[in-house]
Amino acid sequence: MTADTLITIILAHAFTKAEVHRHLWRIRTYLEQRWFGSGTSGTLEEFYSHEGASDRERAVATALMSEIGGLSKETVYPVLEGAEESVKALPYLSISIPYPSDDAAVVGIGTWFRNNVHDRIVIDMTTDPSVVGGCAVAYRGYRHDLALHRAITKNKEKIRLLLHDYAGKTSG
Repeated sequence: MTADTLITIILAHAFTKAEVHRHLWRIRTYLEQRWFGSGTSGTLEEFYSHEGASDRERAVATALMSEIGGLSKETVYPVLEGAEESVKALPYLSISIPYPSDDAAVVGIGTWFRNNVHDRIVIDMTTDPSVVGGCAVAYRGYRHDLALHRAITKNKEKIRLLLHDYAGKTSG
């Protein structure tokens, strides 16, 4: 298995920076326990389940089962280090949303960005209640505040004039 193969399998099911790093940590931990520690005899899928992984996360373990056997004590660290370097080179996008995201939201947002921005983009997702009614996105040095509050503040005078005109038309 190569570092690129590992990252490709992970990215097929993981969209956020935290998810990608969690997978790399789980794979490393599983193999170290298997070879150097407690000598776990279970599969990677069983290890993921024991770690409380979601169904989507366990899909990575399932996809890796045929590949992981090709790793040895001598090759695992170069592959994992290469994967970590590959992750650093991936395009990143930061998004702030007003609520903690559930798995369905991560998949929806991640899929949209992979289909419309870059097929290997990794998202750094944060929660910021001040972006109510929208989100804030930062990509390649540009930040776009798409929150309702910002739009209202930016267009305050236009809104005031529209309301004034509307009030004048309905009162007469």
